[in-house]
Order: sequence, then C-alpha cells, then structure tokens
Amino acid sequence: MSLSTSNSETDSVNSTSEIHSIYRAIGIGLLLLLGYHVLVKQGVVPATSGINQAQRNVIKAQKYVYGNPSPKLILVGSSLTASITAKHIGNHVINLGMAGGSSQTGLEIVKREKLKSAILLVEINETIERQLDQQLLDSIYKPMPHFSQLYFPMLRQEYKPVDILVQAIFNGLKSSQKEEKDEPPAQTENFNPKLKEKVLAQKISDKMQPLSEDEQQTLKSAAKSIKTQIAELQKQGLRIILYDLPGEKQVKNTIQEKQIQQIMREEFPADTYEWLPAPTSKNWVTSDGSHLVSSDAQAYAVFLRDKLLKTPFSVPGNTGTTQQE
Repeated sequence: MSLSTSNSETDSVNSTSEIHSIYRAIGIGLLLLLGYHVLVKQGVVPATSGINQAQRNVIKAQKYVYGNPSPKLILVGSSLTASITAKHIGNHVINLGMAGGSSQTGLEIVKREKLKSAILLVEINETIERQLDQQLLDSIYKPMPHFSQLYFPMLRQEYKPVDILVQAIFNGLKSSQKEEKDEPPAQTENFNPKLKEKVLAQKISDKMQPLSEDEQQTLKSAAKSIKTQIAELQKQGLRIILYDLPGEKQVKNTIQEKQIQQIMREEFPADTYEWLPAPTSKNWVTSDGSHLVSSDAQAYAVFLRDKLLKTPFSVPGNTGTTQQE
C-alpha cells in the first residue's frame, strides 16, 4: 500500500514537472517571438530582398500591399520589367515586374488594392502567355496570411530569420557594402562575351521559327484576360499605358518577334489602347538577348522618367512601343 502511494506521488510530481516544462518552453518561445516582433518594428532587423526569384517576387508584392504606398507610376510585367530599378525612374514609383512571371499577376495585385489614380505601365509581349501566379496571390490575399502579415510584419517573407541569416552570410562572403533592399540585383554587365554570343545565336535561331497556331492562340487568349483586367482598372480611374522593352536588334528582327508584335498590335490596337512611344533609336545591349544590361536598364529608366513623370505625354493613336529600326 505504501509502495503504491509512493509511486502515485512520484508520477504526479513527474507529470507536474512535465507540464511546467511545456509552459516554460511556450513562454520562452512567446518571449522570443515578441522580442523579434519588437526588433522588426523598430527597424533593427534588416529586411532581405530575398535569396531566390520566388522570394523576391513575394517580397516585392508584400511591400506594395502592406506598405500603403501612394505611387505616381507602377510598372507590371516580367523579368524584363523587373530589371529596371524603380528609384532610377523617380520617387513614388513601384516596380511589380515579376521574374518568371508576367503582367497578369501585377495587374491583379493593383486591381485588388483599388488605387484611385496613377499611371500603370503594362508590359505587353510574348511573356503574357505566362499565367497568373495564383500561389503568390493566395500567400497574400487569403484571410489568414493577409491579416497575420498585416499586423505582424515579422511573418512577411522579407523578415524570415533563415533568409536574413543566409543573406548576411552571402553579403559577408562578397564583402559587399551595398545592399539593394527593394529591388532585385540589376543585370550585371560582367557576363562572359563568348557565352552571351552563344546564347544570343541560339535565341535568334529559335526565333526564326514562326509561331505555331497553338502558340498564337495562347497569346490571343492571354491578351483577352489582360484586356479584362485593364478594363476593370480603367474603371478605377487609372491611366493604363502599354509598352514593350527594347532589346537586341537581331532578336527583335526575327520572324517570331515580328509575328508576336503583329499579334499584340491586333489585340491591343493603338486606337483603343494607349501605347508608350518607342525610345530614340539606340543599339540596346542585353546580357542574354532579352534582358537589358544594367547601364541600358538605367538608360531606359531615365527615358521612362522623362516621358512619364517630367512631361506626361498624350498621344492618341500612336504606333506602338517597339524598338525603332
């Protein structure tokens, strides 16, 4: 009897000790989270720009959604647009260009934020065939992630502790004193000329093949979706301007590129849609046949600034934005 009572008391003590250990662990965890939350709110924890393409896209979208900006100009598009640094265009400029994505995702984000006025620059080219990034949108707009990230910034992608640690190590290894906090790294000009020549030759060869009927239909279907998005945004009062970025002349002059440009003209006629006039003729240089090198990306940003922010143009029925030959 005595032995049984002793065992029972021992079990009770052990159980109580385990409960206390659990409470202690939970308490420590909550304190750590609270401390991290305070550090983020106070700006002590540096935000990251993301350590991979998908993260950079999410961070870019979250900054726009939760940052409550009042932009004068917003850019949406693919990695071609993403290579332009917003601050090179001017203040109050947001670049929602998504590497690996297209204009549809940026348009959807802008639409949901219900801006009342701004210029919205929409990249229109073959990248529109890429579908809406529903996963990215869900990560922001589903109720649970949206409200948790809205009130607790530490839950946003840019404050993920692992990413911050990885980026700090990366920056340390590179001994870099410069950190782009709101944009992905610009295209570097330190590419291998022989490799670029090989990539360019392959791209030109591929684009000498005309689009198949299915590929043409895919582009037309994507254009239809974008036109619906544009119509909804125009109702909000936004000025929508379509554009395509300049690139290597050899690529722009291929059969496929000319075919794509013709389809875009037909789907988005200049008498219905406002197109950004082409920049002055220039031998634009890319790193891979498509993406402008950093110096030319900056030159194009200056062109956008002069054209849209200094003296906003009004050209009804212009002939489009492709590179002048």
